[in-house]
Amino acid sequence: MRFIASFADHVIASVESVSISFTYVRLLEGKLSSATECYLPAIEERRDLIEAGRLKGFYCFEPELMEEREFWGQDIGIEGKCLKDNAIKAKLIISEKAGQYSIVLEWYQSSKELAETPLTELVQKVAGKLRFKDIEKYCKFNYWE
Repeated sequence: MRFIASFADHVIASVESVSISFTYVRLLEGKLSSATECYLPAIEERRDLIEAGRLKGFYCFEPELMEEREFWGQDIGIEGKCLKDNAIKAKLIISEKAGQYSIVLEWYQSSKELAETPLTELVQKVAGKLRFKDIEKYCKFNYWE
């Protein structure tokens, strides 16, 4: 599936691919949970590598949490939050005269959100939060030959 998305500064990108991975990892914050120490630091470490410029071609959004009962669709007696249950990666290409930039945007979305909102809208919403000018440094650049 290929479509177009635009950044907040109106730079247009071609969305080359989108992948969705189910990532439910149980309760992260709340009673009976020590999982926060396991999962969130690994995500934060990846974000730090990207911010430091040691992992080019990626941009990770701050992971979002949801209520555990939202995942189950009912109150199961557990109070707390879990990571949104789907990791989404969208590869965007921005072409220029000298070559093209590429970047993979990564974020988390709940199954409910995926069911209620078309994927093209979700990708546009995420891209629309960013200005290309601000994330250009995270992109890979390939010169035309």
